[in-house]
Amino acid sequence: MRYFVAVAEEGSFSRAAERLHISQPPLSQQIKNLERELDAQLFNRLPRGVSLTAAGASLLSSARSILAQVDTASQEATEIAAGMSGTLRVGTISSALGQVMPAVFDRVSRTIPGIRIELAEMSSREQTQAVLRDELDLGLVHTPIDTAELLSRPVFSEPLYAVLPKNHELAHIQPLTVSHLSGEDFVYFPRHLASGLFDRMVSLCIGAGFSPKIRHTARHQSTILQMVAMGLGVTILPGSLQSGYKGNVTFRTLAGSMAEMEMAFIWKVSPPEVVRRALVELQSLELNPEEPH
Repeated sequence: MRYFVAVAEEGSFSRAAERLHISQPPLSQQIKNLERELDAQLFNRLPRGVSLTAAGASLLSSARSILAQVDTASQEATEIAAGMSGTLRVGTISSALGQVMPAVFDRVSRTIPGIRIELAEMSSREQTQAVLRDELDLGLVHTPIDTAELLSRPVFSEPLYAVLPKNHELAHIQPLTVSHLSGEDFVYFPRHLASGLFDRMVSLCIGAGFSPKIRHTARHQSTILQMVAMGLGVTILPGSLQSGYKGNVTFRTLAGSMAEMEMAFIWKVSPPEVVRRALVELQSLELNPEEPH
């Protein structure tokens, strides 16, 4: 097809052969083979050069379109193989939506503009299972993860805060410690959805001398925050959630504790090249957490 287009555009077998860097006899033979296969004469052979027949003129337009599509497909395949193009399916926990994921999108879009990101908000547990089932390429979860089948890389540590109704008697205590929450009802995630965050909260409470009384549970952080605003209990959550919530709660720093939660990327062993490329670009990602007010 490329030979046919070259001859048509040059109007000469000899000039087309020079353009294609081949000798003229094999070029003439390829065109004859094409005409035999199509059962149609494509060129009028003239004393000086060639001209297109009606069949040849019809084929030329389609041939150019076909070759352009072949070139595009070849380029796409090359870019995908090099991790420079394709779709990256990314999962994220809710608390990463305000700060971490915008930085991830910015870095990937600037350094690998051919990659398209599909983002799904899920719990850490749901992401772990989705990566294992090849439904996600990359996850951003709270650690630790509950499987040894995935690789992980820490990306960010953020402080945990006590979240109270604004009119709660503890809202004005300074400094506020985890032990101040010992007599309170808690609202939290079910452990099977957010085991890392759940275990960290329980560990902080036990370290302060009490076991948290989890009175109510909810699947999503927005529901938990709304339940706290309704006075159904208190909770301990990543402080970054404050930026996306405007309800009747207050976020308070927890003094005298190591109240932090680590986020990490997770992925399968031997991931697609697009994941490898993204991980390389995200390795030096710098985040500067803002303190909740």
